[in-house]
Amino acid sequence: MKRKDRLTSSPEWNALLVEADASRRAELSKRVAASFLGEDLPRLISLLNSVEESAQLAALKLLMDIARSKPQLLKGRVRASILSKLRPLLRVYPKSPGLSAFYLFRLVDSAQAEEFLTENVKVSELNDRELATLIADLSMFSSSSSAISSLREIAKGPGSVGKDARRRLQNMGFVSEEEIVAMAKEWRKTRSREPLNRLFNTFISRQGELPIEPVLKLLGPPSEHKDSRYFYHTSDGLTLFLEQDNLGRMKAMRIK
Repeated sequence: MKRKDRLTSSPEWNALLVEADASRRAELSKRVAASFLGEDLPRLISLLNSVEESAQLAALKLLMDIARSKPQLLKGRVRASILSKLRPLLRVYPKSPGLSAFYLFRLVDSAQAEEFLTENVKVSELNDRELATLIADLSMFSSSSSAISSLREIAKGPGSVGKDARRRLQNMGFVSEEEIVAMAKEWRKTRSREPLNRLFNTFISRQGELPIEPVLKLLGPPSEHKDSRYFYHTSDGLTLFLEQDNLGRMKAMRIK
């Protein structure tokens, strides 16, 4: 047996190719990665060019697990070799195998992966399902101004796609003052769970140790007020609890 064929001749590799259950396949890939030898990396990387998609996907998954468990193996020339093999696969993102290629790309070089999403993916050519994938992937780069800008552009669109992008931005804390005021107005009008949850997740939860007065003004009269504690009850049993310290700053908050 030639040494370079040791990987593809192993029972574990062949099990990866045929295992249909996603959870068992993921566990098997982790086990193979845990015992993987660096000298087999050239052969594994070469499989990214395989004409068999099953081999490509297995190689991508195994390299992702190696990147997580043994990142020291994917440095220098090895890293450069992986990136060169990934670029052709990324042309079909977010279709397979481009989507898996992107996830490996992000593990190997996060900055270039973010640049790929914001500069190379043509939003106008994606259908709604593919846009949902792009939105989720852009959301992984919450500290990137380019990724946030791309999300904001998508959020301007109509329908479920624009709504999804707006929700992602809100959950990441990128909410305009106008949006916060609108959510608060809806809460004061309906006293219902949904606007209160959104206000808490996108704004109130980020006000720790800041003056409590702006939050109280947005929420309107509390359902109960006991000393430094404020309670806001929804019509269906949800309660927002706020507490201020002796300097009027937000001391505690919770919603349940």
